[in-house]
Amino acid sequence: MGPAHPDLPFTLANLGALYTEMGLYVEAEDRYKRSLRILEKMNPVPHAQMARVYHELGKVYLRNKGKISAESAGSRCGERPAQSYA
Repeated sequence: MGPAHPDLPFTLANLGALYTEMGLYVEAEDRYKRSLRILEKMNPVPHAQMARVYHELGKVYLRNKGKISAESAGSRCGERPAQSYA
């Protein structure tokens, strides 16, 4: 699968989910962010898949005990501020 393949962002998001379940949060964050960059290039208007990836990235940040701001992950999605669950 090359860098222009339309399924690449979905594959990266799935890898992010796998790494999250394994507790490999840095790797998960990287895959989710790569997925989002590709999705934003494919369609800059927020859409359901992008929202899902932002949601999953926020879960990574929460599981990582707030070492990285969970608010920054969700604030773009839907153009409303993220809520704090801490």
